[in-house]
Amino acid sequence: KGRIKRWDRILKTLVELPDLSGERRSNHGQYEAVRLLRWGAPYFTAGERVRAAQFRSELLNWTLNHSMSREGEFLSRGIPGESVGDAYYFGVMFLEEMRFWGAANSALRNRILGKLEKLEGTSVRVTAAVRLLKSSASAVSLVK
Repeated sequence: KGRIKRWDRILKTLVELPDLSGERRSNHGQYEAVRLLRWGAPYFTAGERVRAAQFRSELLNWTLNHSMSREGEFLSRGIPGESVGDAYYFGVMFLEEMRFWGAANSALRNRILGKLEKLEGTSVRVTAAVRLLKSSASAVSLVK
């Protein structure tokens, strides 16, 4: 029950999706893709695990170098229906799904949090992203 078959096809389709490699690329699409990869990971062959890891790396590279400014500001890509709040929410959730938040990335997390706090109250998603970043900051400080 609940087991999906054909993870090989799902992985192949994800890697080839134009929305994850072209001009329509978004933090939302990337977030959904890494969630699928996490769910499928236990069923991947060794070769599929390698390809999934490469793909995750490509997605992370795009987010850090194209979706976000050096100041930690997520950029709205002008995709219909995507607000600035959505760009932040899905960008933060993508990085959370990638297990990106940690002591080594605390300065970036704090810059993003500063930008998000200015948008807080504009949407439920923005508020959720602020809470997540604040809780990850607390968790990191407990580990130190």
